[in-house]
Amino acid sequence: MQTKTPTCHHRFPDNHRCGSPALRGEAFCYYHHPDRRPVANPYARRARRGFPLTPPTDQPSLQNAVAEIIVRLAANQLDVHRARLILHSLQIASRNLSQSPPTSRWAHQSPSTPAPSPVPASPPPP
Repeated sequence: MQTKTPTCHHRFPDNHRCGSPALRGEAFCYYHHPDRRPVANPYARRARRGFPLTPPTDQPSLQNAVAEIIVRLAANQLDVHRARLILHSLQIASRNLSQSPPTSRWAHQSPSTPAPSPVPASPPPP
């Protein structure tokens, strides 16, 4: 013999009932229970807001960016996943800065710089 599980008594605006099973000894399911705290708006969370981070153009600016990430992590203003992505990006930037010559770091070519001549794919026929 099968016993019927009580369902939630919540009524939606169109007057149909929620079909979820009610909590044991309660009239509502977990989602509609009056003691349940509402979920915080994920778009209003502090961790979702952006923050200014200067472009890593040299070693001191890289150190400042890493320090900013550490401070925001410690203050619980930045989620771990986003911090990991930013720190990995800063690690790549650090590696690129150490491998590139000092004059070409983050520099844009001026319009007066001549473009390099194209290398032919094969020698011209004789």
